[in-house]
Amino acid sequence: MRVGILGYGEAGPVFARQALASGAEVWAFDILLNDPALATACRARMAEDGIGCAASATDLAARSDLILSTVTAANALAAAESLGALTGKSLIDLNSVGPATKMQIADRTDQRGGTFTAGVAMDTVPQKGARVPLLLSGPKAEAATKQLNALGLCARNVGRDYGASAQIKLVRSIFIKGFEAVFAEAMDIATPLGVWEEVCASLEQTFPGMDWARLVPYHIGRVEQHGRRRAQEMLECADMIEAAGLDPDLTQAIARKHAKVAAR
Repeated sequence: MRVGILGYGEAGPVFARQALASGAEVWAFDILLNDPALATACRARMAEDGIGCAASATDLAARSDLILSTVTAANALAAAESLGALTGKSLIDLNSVGPATKMQIADRTDQRGGTFTAGVAMDTVPQKGARVPLLLSGPKAEAATKQLNALGLCARNVGRDYGASAQIKLVRSIFIKGFEAVFAEAMDIATPLGVWEEVCASLEQTFPGMDWARLVPYHIGRVEQHGRRRAQEMLECADMIEAAGLDPDLTQAIARKHAKVAAR
């Protein structure tokens, strides 16, 4: 099998190395390759992993039978469109976008002659590695699940509706990103007041077994590093909530907090 990885940031290399280890021919392309200041480092990273470097997104599609998109929520649709003709190709989008965006990518893929499956990673890929749970959905999700599992990944089919996997992921994300936003907000005031140690001790009594002294700073650090991308994911959540006729105010506030923490 020839596997293409579109996007070589956090998740892409994990899946690329696993596919290579399973015996697949693996190629990758990242938009950083279009930036002269960053292209050399990006190529070196792929070469170090033993992954072929495609000249463009269309070149990646031409060299691949199965393409995994691991870009960002903000770039998922544009990245899929950049692949060009997809006749006989299978595209699996693993980005944290809402059901509406997954449907748009499905339409574009169909127009270009390809087969589309919507997917999501249900945990942090760099931490979980190739065993991160992947949920897939869409009419061809069962076949795609078998393909990914044959590559040594951990995929599960959750239905024929393109939006099914995204719905599960985004509802989970409201909890995870919401907790992180609360941690950041609380620490913003606890630190200057000098009350964090007392608050931490109280939390440990209320929620025994949770290492709050480690947990809170760790998650705030993740927001500082990835807040822009996570804010976009929360806006996808807000769109999904609004489409259901519900109030997305809290989710939009979570998005704003992540963006502000990342920007400071």
